[in-house]
Amino acid sequence: LLDKGANVNAASGNMGWTALSSAAWNGHTDVIKLLIERGADINKAIVALNRGVGTRNAIELLNEFKREKAASQSIVAKTSTEIPSAPAAIKSDIDELPSVKAKPNKNAYAIVIGIENYRQKLPKADYAVADAKTMTEYLTKVMGYPEENVVTLINDRALKSDFEKYFEKWLFNNVEKDGSVFIYYSGHGAPNVKTGDAFLVPYDGDPSFINETGYSLKRLYESLGKLPAKEIIVALDSCFSGAGGKSVIAKGARPLVMNLEHDIIPVKNMTVLSASSGEQISSTYEEKGHGLFTYFMLKGI
Repeated sequence: LLDKGANVNAASGNMGWTALSSAAWNGHTDVIKLLIERGADINKAIVALNRGVGTRNAIELLNEFKREKAASQSIVAKTSTEIPSAPAAIKSDIDELPSVKAKPNKNAYAIVIGIENYRQKLPKADYAVADAKTMTEYLTKVMGYPEENVVTLINDRALKSDFEKYFEKWLFNNVEKDGSVFIYYSGHGAPNVKTGDAFLVPYDGDPSFINETGYSLKRLYESLGKLPAKEIIVALDSCFSGAGGKSVIAKGARPLVMNLEHDIIPVKNMTVLSASSGEQISSTYEEKGHGLFTYFMLKGI
């Protein structure tokens, strides 16, 4: 449940017990430890237990964990003043660009989108920004795309209006006959739970009003299909079922099993590379600091 975004401090019942209160009441020390590691508020759990009768042992148990946590934080604080902290950013092998470079191609255009944080305070799409920035470096420094031909949209620069502007106007005004187009998206996808349509979620998107605030894959493919390009490649480090990973869904709605391969058919000159099918979720590669799909795509390049 926590992995799916459940609130670790959610309270229920007349006493306002949290999951941590219940774990302490039952003496489940492993669960207590896990909940605290995931951000459970010890004080809130103790206050809730104080409203009940016969909860003394549970309160003492949590106080013991509280003292251990305080002691641990004191050691970390003391140590951090003595040892320089390690860099926050994770560096992996794909962050070092290949030495071989393709010939410049003046008729190659790309739109790269990475949305990690959303205006609606949706769950973070981990590593989406790092993925997009690395992808842009590969395009411009390895794969022969001129810098002026590559648009990179990060977080609040990737509004729905930006999707419309660049997918439907900028490309149409610039791409010439026999040109090539590359579209990369790392961020949340979402389904319309009534129609089953798949949507990209812009920075200002809201899964509860996805028809109005999202940008559908169908619309994307239709726009790209109007271009005179010889080759179009779409790479999606996202998923669309609402079941987790890089996907979100309207509050209270159930995840969907979607048939992306048959419901949305790209035109003949378009190739779609997707992190997941309609019943799967997209994952991250924590050790490498990138999305799993993006890491292995760049590793292949």
